[in-house]
Amino acid sequence: MLFESKLAEAKVKATLERTLAAKLGKPYGALVRTGAELDAALANNPFERAQPSQVLVLFLDAAPARGALSELVIPGREEVKLAGREVFIHYPDGMGRSKLKLPLSATATGRNLNTVGKLAALAREMAAG
Repeated sequence: MLFESKLAEAKVKATLERTLAAKLGKPYGALVRTGAELDAALANNPFERAQPSQVLVLFLDAAPARGALSELVIPGREEVKLAGREVFIHYPDGMGRSKLKLPLSATATGRNLNTVGKLAALAREMAAG
């Protein structure tokens, strides 16, 4: 969902979570990114040569502790890189076939690079008026 707000990220997040909880009848988490943060995620992609549809950007609420992925077991040819509040995952054999289990995914949401690119472009259009 794209929208404009003059509120700080924490306030937007809290408002969204309250509204979703009231509507859905149970707690529901929300993650917030600005258009500039979406652009930065695209620029920080460590898998530049990979097909965009094979790279997932996992958006986290906060940057994980150092070494959060040090115990990660990669069962296939996947590659995983952490960059601030995002985890980039290259699935060279496709996401649907992967057996990779990320411990951070319970508190995150992921989109492939194609979708992140479309969201970033829409955010730029909104900002331009």
